Amino acid sequence: MAILSVHPVEISPLVPWDRHRHVRMQRIGGGDPLWEACSTQNDLRAALKLFRPDVDLNDPTQVHWAGGHPGEWPED
Repeated sequence: MAILSVHPVEISPLVPWDRHRHVRMQRIGGGDPLWEACSTQNDLRAALKLFRPDVDLNDPTQVHWAGGHPGEWPED
């Protein structure tokens, strides 16, 4: 069952013990969402290029950063 969302891309909050932010991307054309674990901004850009090339990472109507901290990633 697909989770309905207003944003085509949602990025999980920063979690101190997790080295990734988990990214949910709604598939183009619908269906179940895709999940990717991204540890850097470059990982996120690569996933978007592959699965959601239509999404503008800087558009808050398309990308939701849960818990705030847009563009921040866990430290190694």
